[in-house]
Amino acid sequence: MQTGILDPLGMEFAGFTPAELSNPRLATAHGSDGAPLPFYRHVALAAGGLFCSIDDLARFACAELNGGDGVISHSGLATLFERQCHAETLEGLDFDTALGHYRLEVGDRTFVHHTGGVPGWRSVYGVIPQSGHGFCALINSDGGNQFWMELIQAWFDSI
Repeated sequence: MQTGILDPLGMEFAGFTPAELSNPRLATAHGSDGAPLPFYRHVALAAGGLFCSIDDLARFACAELNGGDGVISHSGLATLFERQCHAETLEGLDFDTALGHYRLEVGDRTFVHHTGGVPGWRSVYGVIPQSGHGFCALINSDGGNQFWMELIQAWFDSI
């Protein structure tokens, strides 16, 4: 991951080794009640242990908008975005799966995104390949899901 994806994309602060706890760039995690949480080390690193800055996450999203930025081929990227099957219906919206992504078809636009969450943290990034728009959010709270859903809705409606 480091040499094949993170470094080539210039994701300077991204990796599976956490920043030092004294690093001022590392936010404090919070529970859904707003209380600070202790720092948890995750054993399933690939499933939720990637640390990154918002700039790093945006670089990753931009790579998906820029045809892979040399990290993945155009055809490989198209394969990642292909609909695989129906995932679920939430709030009247039908979400499909893609490879490592969720897809949402709204009119002539496809919102392709990936979310993450571990105790005290939530993340989301997504792109609309047809228009070149992207969205990224890092939230240091268990209660962040509803917040990012509202942010995405407002963003999607504005473009």
